[in-house]
Amino acid sequence: MLKIGVCDDDGTYLIIMKRYIDRWAAGKGINIELQLFTHGEQLLEHIMTFGRYDLIFLDIELKGIDGLQTARNIRDRDRFTTLIFMSQYDTFFQNGYEVHPFYFFRKPIEENHFEEILGRYLQLHQGISENIIFRKRKVSYCVSLSEVIYFTSDKRLIYIIGSEDVYSFYGKLDEVQNMMNQKKHRFLRIHKSYLVNMKHINQYHYKNVILCNGTELPVSKDYRKSVNEVHLLLLGEDV
Repeated sequence: MLKIGVCDDDGTYLIIMKRYIDRWAAGKGINIELQLFTHGEQLLEHIMTFGRYDLIFLDIELKGIDGLQTARNIRDRDRFTTLIFMSQYDTFFQNGYEVHPFYFFRKPIEENHFEEILGRYLQLHQGISENIIFRKRKVSYCVSLSEVIYFTSDKRLIYIIGSEDVYSFYGKLDEVQNMMNQKKHRFLRIHKSYLVNMKHINQYHYKNVILCNGTELPVSKDYRKSVNEVHLLLLGEDV
């Protein structure tokens, strides 16, 4: 899971950034944990209590501790969090290089430009492959999640439908879903028997989804609302 924080004292801009990030994460099939903050002190206190973030967006012109000082305090404890600054004024940018930011956004931020920069971030920070490890008949198996198209359950067996192979092991799909929720790869529950890698969904429909390999899977009544919310997000419509 990718932990992201956004700190901006403009509530309207927090809403905009949340929409951008949610839509970007859904489009990339990434699980995120997103927290919004209105001042630097709040962000720093949250980090001290709950731990570091992978990526933080910081408005430079914050009330109280400004964005630059907030970034300095973060860097005193953490050299690895990716920092991205936001500002309405170019003059602030030159003062930020001491904390090694990944990028400076000048407000207002265009969504296409936002997605371009976040695409660069993924290229640099997602080199490590995520896997699922399971045992069957006392043998351990390791399968890359990028190769998993979907999980399906039949009684006590879980089947992993991959790009080239099919694997099976004993378990419950709810347990697999909980496990996948902690990963960066995002899997969407569409049915009591199907958990699908969002990167492999080609088309969304009311009663089914069509995968990149042409497979058509049903969307059950219990999951139609949540699947439709994801679809609307990807279309750029308000949920």
